[in-house]
Amino acid sequence: MTEIKRIFDLLEHLSEKFPHKQNLFNGKVRETWLPYSVNSYINNTNILTTGFLSKGLTKGDRVITVMNNRPEWNI
Repeated sequence: MTEIKRIFDLLEHLSEKFPHKQNLFNGKVRETWLPYSVNSYINNTNILTTGFLSKGLTKGDRVITVMNNRPEWNI
């Protein structure tokens, strides 16, 4: 099992411990609650990370997010 020392260790931990979990998070879009599975959480995180890297972000850079309380905040 993965030892969690950094926030990025959570992704591997989730994929090992809950590989088929379909509702890790739930978010409301208009009037409908939509589930976010472990796989979609990991995939969305990887897409965002790739985007940051393609924009030139490197170790030590800071990113700020401003949004309402929603599942995407965790990604």
